[in-house]
Amino acid sequence: MELPKISEDLQKRVISAGILAPIVLLIIFTGGSAYNTLIVAVAVIMSFEWQGIINSGHKELTLKTRRKWNVTGIAYVTIFASSLIYLRGLENGTSIVLLMLLLVWATDIAAYFTGRILKGPKICTKISPNKTWSGLLGGMVAAGFIGAFASIFMDAEFFTFFKMTLLGMLFAVISQVGDFFESWVKRQFNVKDSGTLIPGHGGLMDRLDGFTTVAPVFVLFTLLN
Repeated sequence: MELPKISEDLQKRVISAGILAPIVLLIIFTGGSAYNTLIVAVAVIMSFEWQGIINSGHKELTLKTRRKWNVTGIAYVTIFASSLIYLRGLENGTSIVLLMLLLVWATDIAAYFTGRILKGPKICTKISPNKTWSGLLGGMVAAGFIGAFASIFMDAEFFTFFKMTLLGMLFAVISQVGDFFESWVKRQFNVKDSGTLIPGHGGLMDRLDGFTTVAPVFVLFTLLN
C-alpha cells in the first residue's frame, strides 16, 4: 500500500490551519462580541464569495435565475451564521461549538487520508471527482471516535456512549453533504475555488462547507433535546 505524498498544497493547508485554528479557538472560548463579530465577518466574506461565483462569467444568467441564486446565497449564509451564534449562546455553547469543530475536522482529515491511501470507487465524480466511499467511511469512523470520546464529558442520561458514537458518524455524513453542495454550486459555474483568502484551502466557503450543514442540524438536535 503506497502512502500519499505530502504535496505542496497539503503543506500550505497545514500551515494555514496551524495559524488560524488557535485564533479561532481563542475567540470561541472568549465568546461575546468577539465571537459574534467573527461570525458576522465570516458571513460577509462568504456572501462576497458567493457573489463572486455566480458573477464569474462562466455562465449566462437570466434576471430571474440570478435572483434565485441570490436568494439561495442569502439563505445559505444567514442560516449558517445564525446557527453558529445560537449554538455559542447556549449554556454549554462553548462545548457544543468545539464538539462541532472536532467532528468536522476529524471527518475532513480522516476522509482525505483514508481516501488517498485506500482509494476505491468514487461517490459522485460529476460533483466531486476526488471523493471516495473509503474516504467517507474513514471520516465516519473518526467522527464516531470523537463522539464516543465526547460522551465521557456529557450528561450520560442523554448523551450515552452508543448515542454519541452514532451521532458522530451521522454528522460526518452531514458534513460531506455540505461539501458536496458547495462543490455542486461551483461546478454550476465552472469555478474551482470560492476564493483565494486561505492558502491551500481557497476561500472561506471552501473551508467551511461541511460546517454549513452541520451547524443547522446541531441547532435542531439541541432543540429536540
